[in-house]
Amino acid sequence: MKPLDKFISDEIPQYYYYIFGFITAFFILFYVHYSFTAWFIQDDIGFLYTFYKNLAWENFFSFNTLYRFLSINLYWHYLYKFFGNTATLYFITNLLILCANTIILFFFIRGLCKDTAIAVVAGIIYFIMPPTIKNITWICNNQHLFSHFFAFLFLHIYFNKGVIDDLNIKKGVILTILLGCTLISNFLAAFIIPSLIIYHILYFKEIKLKKINILFLIFWVFLFTAFVIASKYLVGMLRSPEYGIDLSLATFIKTLQSYSYHIYKNLPILIISIILIFAIGIIKKDKLIIFFISSSLCFYMPYAFAVFQRNANYLAISYLFYCTGIILILKKHIRMPILILLFVLYNFINTHHMVREFSENPAGDRVRTFITQMKDEYYKKELYKYEKIYFKTDEPINYKTGIAAIDENNTPLFWRRLSSGYALKLFLDHQLDYLAVYYGEKAPADFPLFIVSKDLFRQEDIGVKRVVMPEKGARKESR
Repeated sequence: MKPLDKFISDEIPQYYYYIFGFITAFFILFYVHYSFTAWFIQDDIGFLYTFYKNLAWENFFSFNTLYRFLSINLYWHYLYKFFGNTATLYFITNLLILCANTIILFFFIRGLCKDTAIAVVAGIIYFIMPPTIKNITWICNNQHLFSHFFAFLFLHIYFNKGVIDDLNIKKGVILTILLGCTLISNFLAAFIIPSLIIYHILYFKEIKLKKINILFLIFWVFLFTAFVIASKYLVGMLRSPEYGIDLSLATFIKTLQSYSYHIYKNLPILIISIILIFAIGIIKKDKLIIFFISSSLCFYMPYAFAVFQRNANYLAISYLFYCTGIILILKKHIRMPILILLFVLYNFINTHHMVREFSENPAGDRVRTFITQMKDEYYKKELYKYEKIYFKTDEPINYKTGIAAIDENNTPLFWRRLSSGYALKLFLDHQLDYLAVYYGEKAPADFPLFIVSKDLFRQEDIGVKRVVMPEKGARKESR
């Protein structure tokens, strides 16, 4: 018996699953605890204010906003209807979607790879990886979770429910609906369609497609392509200097560096690992490994040359498929279960700084403190009886923090960080009429004046500093 033989096995030891269970339970507790400590922030407040009254059905037929009708319009409208301003319930809803995604992903991977252990490990990594933490810790990132739900369900039905080589009209319509829901949640997850093409190229000899399969594939490619091309918002982004595309090696490397930060913190190691995964897949003639790593690159390409560096959450499926390729190699070819355990533990340890950061500084916590202070002052001093209120900072413009007293549209920039003042009407008074003044100006004496902090995001300087009451106020006659 060779010295390494005792470490080589096709099976994962039973006690590994207890470790996996502990890691999963830890993250469930973290996500639940976070749900009770975080609050609305930035885009959350803007979406909530925009859609809490109306669905804005015209957006469904518009090419202006990359759609996201399902994950923005419907989500914020109906969750406000049921949950109001209780942010915890929005976070819990997103956590339930994440759990559903993980379960569907498990069934998809298990069916495609014919291996339960690989599916378990892939599911755990999806549940705890940095892009998922980003998605779960900011409410409006539900758009990614929604799109993953429909994309994973599409893949599970396509590969595991007799569709791949025996499609019929009924199943084709169901898959088209799922693709449509993916597109109107977040179109990035719809790169499952190019992935299907890659799969069928790899398995051209093994899987003979029927005419109906080919017709639906062509239709899905057309639908996906038309959606992307027709989006005026996307076209505008591509043309803008801040968000545009720069087809240069420097931009490509910069994006890879941003991506690698959340994986190995090292760009050369990331590139070497991708080359090795491809090489092992080719040498071992393992088409599933080639499929997953090729699909990972496919999901990465929309941001490969992006001038604006997005957060890792935009590359969630890319990272997931990259990890799945590694799991396949460790399980099927190297056959050392200890390496699978170490890979899971690496992903677990790699998130500790994010878990600590979000635990200590939950999103929206300082905004909630400010809103609470403002609401207390607003009702304590009966400011709702006045026609208008003014507010300003009592310090000069601070360009370093991006906080200024007022912008060119008379929108106070310290409120701009809270979505252009929506928070005032949303959390204080829907009928509120407010104006801002320059830090050096004097507000009219007839109206109350809020003196607020210049920067809501500094721990030592949060909230309402004082409220100046007028001697003779222009009060409303009736509410």
